[in-house]
Amino acid sequence: MLALAHRTDISAIIVEKVDRLTRSLKHAVIVNDWIDGDARRRIHFVKQSCVLSKESPSHEKLFWNMQVMFAQHYINNLSEEVKKGHREKIAQGWLPTKPPLGYMTVGDAGHKIHVPDPIAASLIQEMFELYAASTYSLTQLVETMHRKGLRTRDGNKLVKSRLASLLKDPFYCGTIRWKGALFPGKHEPLISHEPFDEVQRIKVKRTNKKYLRHNHLFKGLMTCIECGGKITWEEHKQIVYGHCNHYRNCTQKKWHKEKEVEQKIVKRLELYSSKTAIRYSDCTPEEKQKLLKKLCKKIQLGDKIFELLLEKPSR
Repeated sequence: MLALAHRTDISAIIVEKVDRLTRSLKHAVIVNDWIDGDARRRIHFVKQSCVLSKESPSHEKLFWNMQVMFAQHYINNLSEEVKKGHREKIAQGWLPTKPPLGYMTVGDAGHKIHVPDPIAASLIQEMFELYAASTYSLTQLVETMHRKGLRTRDGNKLVKSRLASLLKDPFYCGTIRWKGALFPGKHEPLISHEPFDEVQRIKVKRTNKKYLRHNHLFKGLMTCIECGGKITWEEHKQIVYGHCNHYRNCTQKKWHKEKEVEQKIVKRLELYSSKTAIRYSDCTPEEKQKLLKKLCKKIQLGDKIFELLLEKPSR
């Protein structure tokens, strides 16, 4: 919202009350920066009869800061209570969230438990049996189970990744996995540990090889100056190039060499701060990425245009 207000030169925002705008101290800092950027800017808090601006008296700014802190406290306290409830539910042997496909929730609020779904449970059992027989790939199993009637709770077809995650869920053999840890459950298991372990062994054997993903220096840092799309970086004959993907009918056609773009950035950094330019030259590629993310508000590339907007140098 603030980015839109900045781009379109909106100078007034109307909010019901402070905690409808933000409940985060981090976001409050962004709001303060927007307010301080222009004396015309105002935020009106209707229910609290308060108007926040660059020239607001100190007591109104104090009110704003206190309300943000109260809102942050509310969120923190709510989070603590939810986590406490989850821990208690797990200690009782029950999953505190919605169960996986094949189970249904029954009972009143505060006393809900999970029992096998009379329709989906048998299909889940058959899914494990077919995969454990080592005759079905994940793709084949998706199609087979769809024909047999296995559906998501919304009635849609299971996708391959979803079916793979179901095959890894220990909930089906009576164990609750929560925050990376395993806990004994009181729900009725659909399969025993032996076939579940066999399925895991088969999945490990069939796991596809992981291919190397290139982490180019300016990956995710630049956008096209015409369409605003991300600049894609790829390597050809040991030279890294960046270009627009033309997802939005963009007319930019030039491919930019990574080294030439970096030279332009170094020149801008030298004007910005000689110390920063020296620091940049001594960084590893990973450190350069972090430094540029910290310093740069915007980097845009075009066929004949290069635009780099930096943060103000710190004193």
